[in-house]
Amino acid sequence: VVRREEAPVKEVVCRGEAIDLHAFPAPVHNFMDPGPYFSAGFLTTYDPDSGIDNCALQRGWMKERDRVRIWMYRETHNALNFDKYERAGREMPCAYWVGHHPLACLAAQARLGYPESHFAAMGGLLQEPLRLVPSETLGDEFLVPADAEVVVEGYMQPGVRVPEGPFGEYPGYTGPQVPGTEMRVTAITHRRDAIWHTIMAGYSDHQVMGSLAIEAALYEDVKKRVPSLEIGRASCRERV
Repeated sequence: VVRREEAPVKEVVCRGEAIDLHAFPAPVHNFMDPGPYFSAGFLTTYDPDSGIDNCALQRGWMKERDRVRIWMYRETHNALNFDKYERAGREMPCAYWVGHHPLACLAAQARLGYPESHFAAMGGLLQEPLRLVPSETLGDEFLVPADAEVVVEGYMQPGVRVPEGPFGEYPGYTGPQVPGTEMRVTAITHRRDAIWHTIMAGYSDHQVMGSLAIEAALYEDVKKRVPSLEIGRASCRERV
């Protein structure tokens, strides 16, 4: 854990009326998307029982300057965390962080048990401790990546469901509108020269963010059934 002045993501801090999600250059990728999205933003929550963090690529529609509509699969660990807060009638602290070292982003997508720390996995793949910094909203009780490009902090509202989507999904189809949760944004921090990361679902995300892990998993499964399978030496262009 580093001090705020040591964290690049704290170079600019926005609260209150200064909060404006629409100031970021988040594009609308697909013709049916209702607006700009966190598509490469890692939604981060903490299990209220163990205090262990969880990160996941979960889409968030930047509906208003300080409101994000989020869809979480029921079985995801963030959804399990939210269920605990909601059953207790409490708001759930949460944050989106955008941009980091590619190895950190790959580790943040690792399939872990529940609850297990993605921050620890990120440090493991980076082969050095992941630098974390206290959040503006909850301080030491909610840590965020110090070297991210952008962090958006807030609370997810219990008992609230709002229309979210439709959204162009990674298999190449448009997912329908669904009942989503809503995040009330309480602070935004970012680097002065922040680079906005985005995923064009189903296409550019598979160059780094998804394809390496998917390819490895597919290779292991197919190798069990076809022992003669070998990794090809063709270039990416030749494969296409």
